[in-house]
Amino acid sequence: MRIKDGILLMLASLVFGWAVSSTNQTQPTPQTDTPKVVVKVVIKQDTIKPVVAKPQDTIVSVKGKKALFIGDSHTANHNYGWQIQVCQLTGLQQNNIAVGGKTTSWMLQQANMYLTSNYDYCFIYGGANDMYNSHISAYSAYSNIQAIVNMCNYKGVKAVVLTGFDYSVCTRTGNIMYPVKGAELQRMLLSQLRGAQVVDTRVVYRGDCGDALCHMNYSGHQKTAQAVIKACKFKRF
Repeated sequence: MRIKDGILLMLASLVFGWAVSSTNQTQPTPQTDTPKVVVKVVIKQDTIKPVVAKPQDTIVSVKGKKALFIGDSHTANHNYGWQIQVCQLTGLQQNNIAVGGKTTSWMLQQANMYLTSNYDYCFIYGGANDMYNSHISAYSAYSNIQAIVNMCNYKGVKAVVLTGFDYSVCTRTGNIMYPVKGAELQRMLLSQLRGAQVVDTRVVYRGDCGDALCHMNYSGHQKTAQAVIKACKFKRF
């Protein structure tokens, strides 16, 4: 073989080998691994709301506590009055300075004289005589009661104010303004009085009254006492 032919043959072999190598590199590598499947799991949260326990009412033990009672004839019954029944059922110790026929201005004077920080409670129930008097307005009576309450707060005594009976249901008098003014006083006590617990004692009916001005008989005083104990959450003994 001539040298020229040998060189050509060698060059041809090199070109063929390069072509084969390039072809192998461009062919795709077969996928041997199994493709992964991603599954998205959605967990739906429960929509049930947690149960919140209701707070229990706190029962207040007032056994041995001292209370001042200020009022008129509706608090001055010393035989079976509502204040006596409250104290007998709860162990509260009373000092009752209520006097029949007195007005709220007199009650305010008595509070100035007798109310001290030694008392735990002050029960205020009055205004009927003010409402019967044509010269005393419902607002004046309300202001006197608010002044007593303010005095209680200043001395650290818890004030409890009673609305009294429903004048229009329980009374029978010729004084046509009496039930009107009485209702106005009760409205102000329930909606405007500040710094005191107001107990709605309009639980008395005509059959619980002993006369035309509803000086209550035993059942009336009993209903009033029960309303006070329930509203104040006093513990019974």
